[in-house]
Amino acid sequence: MGIQIYVVAACHEQVDVNTSEAKDLYRSEVFKACKAYVEEQQKEWLILSDFHGLVWPTTKLSPYDPRLFSDEERISRIERALEPDVIAYTLISTLGLQPDGRKPLAQWKQDTLRNTEFILLGKSESLSLAMTELSLAGIHVFCPFLGLKEQEVLERVQSIRKHKRGCGITSSGFNEILN
Repeated sequence: MGIQIYVVAACHEQVDVNTSEAKDLYRSEVFKACKAYVEEQQKEWLILSDFHGLVWPTTKLSPYDPRLFSDEERISRIERALEPDVIAYTLISTLGLQPDGRKPLAQWKQDTLRNTEFILLGKSESLSLAMTELSLAGIHVFCPFLGLKEQEVLERVQSIRKHKRGCGITSSGFNEILN
């Protein structure tokens, strides 16, 4: 696998400020633990927000009230944010990837997505939708906490953070860390 991107699910608990970086906007314990993990590991990561979509941690955002939009709107926003072209352009522009001149641009973007693994962390209803959308686009996805309760997610992330540095949550190494 060429590129690994961690995606931390946003939460509804937000700071009460006008604008802040996305990584500082959300304040649930699970979000903070997942954020601390990816920052300690110095991994590339994104935040999946029900309102803003897929954003980089340093993106400036305003707080929002999730009660103001319906489940249908939330789903629509997530689906739009996870369209293959949107993801490809986000990765290419932010990571500074350069096209392979031997391939047509569309093929190169598709190959970039196929060589990327998204590791979804946190606790959010949107993670299941994200997993489905990314998988349908042919993108490798791993969601280690799917089906766990919020407290279980928090405990697992804290346990992993205590584990020896250099180990991490990957589709091939997650179970080894927990055992």
